[in-house]
Amino acid sequence: WGLDVKLAFDVHDFDYWQGATDLDKWLADIKMLTNCLVIICNKRGFLMYARGLRAMTYFMAVAIFGKKAFYAEKERR
Repeated sequence: WGLDVKLAFDVHDFDYWQGATDLDKWLADIKMLTNCLVIICNKRGFLMYARGLRAMTYFMAVAIFGKKAFYAEKERR
């Protein structure tokens, strides 16, 4: 909703590339959520809570469905 959180996703992608265990995946997912929320809170404004809800939706998506993406890179190495 008009806020660039690409940096949070770039860090998340790097953490997925670097990680090797389920714990690494979980930490990457939590870090992505935290980074998104920090960006959102720093911007503030009337959309802050709606953006926070969207960040939680992204987090739930990667937490539930991201395992295949996390391990796909490891299989190619």
